Amino acid sequence: MILGVGAAAEADLLTEVGVEHIVGTDLETHTTKWRTQRARLAGQGVATTFTLMDGAQLGLAENSLDLVFSQSVLEHVVDMGSMLSEARRVLRPDGLFVAWFGPIWTTFGGPHVTELAYDHLLVDDRELCARARRVGDGWEHWLENGLFNRFAYQQYLDAFAEHFDIEWLAVAGSGDGAAYRDEHPAVWERLLENYTEFDLLTRLVGVVAKPR
Repeated sequence: MILGVGAAAEADLLTEVGVEHIVGTDLETHTTKWRTQRARLAGQGVATTFTLMDGAQLGLAENSLDLVFSQSVLEHVVDMGSMLSEARRVLRPDGLFVAWFGPIWTTFGGPHVTELAYDHLLVDDRELCARARRVGDGWEHWLENGLFNRFAYQQYLDAFAEHFDIEWLAVAGSGDGAAYRDEHPAVWERLLENYTEFDLLTRLVGVVAKPR
């Protein structure tokens, strides 16, 4: 299953490792792009099913999946506990949860607006939304509707630990964040009053986890 399948851009990653049936779940249909991908995958012998549902309430049978895959979705999951509980429920005991997520909220461009650097940690939400609207790349909608969980690195690990054992973990740093640190030392000191340097520079996280 691809959690937050969108236009199924990640489907090729799964077919490369031999997945024969992909279940895609999302809150939106992305109809045209999904149909195009579905037709292409069918030509490769890969069966596909799309389900319009919330990851925190999966209408799938217990122990029915071998893999739950997620890319650039977890940072938008507000009810992380319910989503991970559901992922564990639908996975078989030897199944895997594989996820890449980020940018983490505490890093450079955390709300997906790189032009705003660390503004999201320095100004209130009203001003942040105003600045995002001026940039005008669409992410202001996500900010205004509370579609970021604002988790830091350790909060993700703690959430996973409730339901999974992490078998593999990768962390990618932010080159933009490091450059900002060097160029704006006074602002960086302000940020360090509330955040660790590790969190400020951790951009992406990848996990492979087994149900607990």
